Amino acid sequence: MADDLTIRPFADGDTAAVLELMRAALGETPVLQRSTELFHWKHLDNPFGRSIMLLAEAGGRVAGF
Repeated sequence: MADDLTIRPFADGDTAAVLELMRAALGETPVLQRSTELFHWKHLDNPFGRSIMLLAEAGGRVAGF
């Protein structure tokens, strides 16, 4: 239900749950592994600064990124 959906900013401890969601929704290939290292490089440590990231949670689980 929409009442159970919470939107909040990404926290550093959310990486594993976000990667799990991305793998389920987008898949992985031998060329594109959804690794912690790639996620950190792309969204946390890139030279242009951190990405703007929001999470949707439902039932205590990440439901959207």
